[in-house]
Amino acid sequence: MSLLVNLFNNRKQEPDDAHKRIRIGDQTVYLNSRGRIPVIIQQAKSRKTEIVDLVYMNDDALKLTVQSGEIFLFKRSKGEIEKMISPDGKGYQVKSIQINRNRRSLLITVKAHRASNPSMNFIHEITVN
Repeated sequence: MSLLVNLFNNRKQEPDDAHKRIRIGDQTVYLNSRGRIPVIIQQAKSRKTEIVDLVYMNDDALKLTVQSGEIFLFKRSKGEIEKMISPDGKGYQVKSIQINRNRRSLLITVKAHRASNPSMNFIHEITVN
């Protein structure tokens, strides 16, 4: 079993399709088969950090986010790019964008908003035995 895990972990992770690869500045990220990348939005606070949401971006939303410094999303239901609005009615200001090891997902840290409560996005819990 451990040999199988090692083989899986050591296999080449980059897709062969050039259309799934995009360059943002000097970095490369890989989009999924639907042309999107999953993004965790994390709110930075002085004492602890909280997850705001898990969203998807296409290449245009990611480029717009990098250029503007605000979060833009690809809304699958509408097929459109929209600005992500915080509970206080303002946009989220990007503090940092981190790329995971295999370049297939992002972690975006945003400035904290006083009126927002990120934990309200996660209200159901699964009990683990």
